[in-house]
Amino acid sequence: RRDWREMSSRAHRWFLQMAGPGGAQPGINDGGFGSMAKLLRSGARFTEDPTFLWPVRHDLEAGAPEPREPEFKSLLLEPSEFAVMRNGWEPDDGFLLMNYGHWPGGHSHMGLLDFNLYWHGVPLAAELSRFGAYDVPWDMNFRSEQAHNHIVVEGATSARPEVRGEDVRFGTTSRCDFFSARHRAY
Repeated sequence: RRDWREMSSRAHRWFLQMAGPGGAQPGINDGGFGSMAKLLRSGARFTEDPTFLWPVRHDLEAGAPEPREPEFKSLLLEPSEFAVMRNGWEPDDGFLLMNYGHWPGGHSHMGLLDFNLYWHGVPLAAELSRFGAYDVPWDMNFRSEQAHNHIVVEGATSARPEVRGEDVRFGTTSRCDFFSARHRAY
């Protein structure tokens, strides 16, 4: 038998690891660009783990549990193939989310080594994912290479579905984070 509470806790933890400044939800694939505040608060209630409240601690209601700082800042999420780099958990701290993963199809987009970059609480380069219904005429434009924060070769067709980031290097210390990768989509 599976422990559904533990499985849900792991899912909430992934969102905590991906959370941008102030609990921002970075845009990836068909996910919306917005706030994870409600999701993180529900994760804290469900799991009784106040770590989920740390990114949104500045906006908590009176009587909320005392938030606890996560034991991590930057990390490589190997199973989902994202690198998360942050210099702190304050709303104005820097944050970079890199996608180096395999294209799983369906609701995925053609971005590879695309990124979300925040500084002083402002998204400087944001993957806006998509907006609107799936049946709009410009739906495939949302999924195209040109709609993402990565380098494209004009006139060339990307082999995105067949490739992923290669030679991934990641390191983090108290003073510096490092990420590099490449791909052969062109």
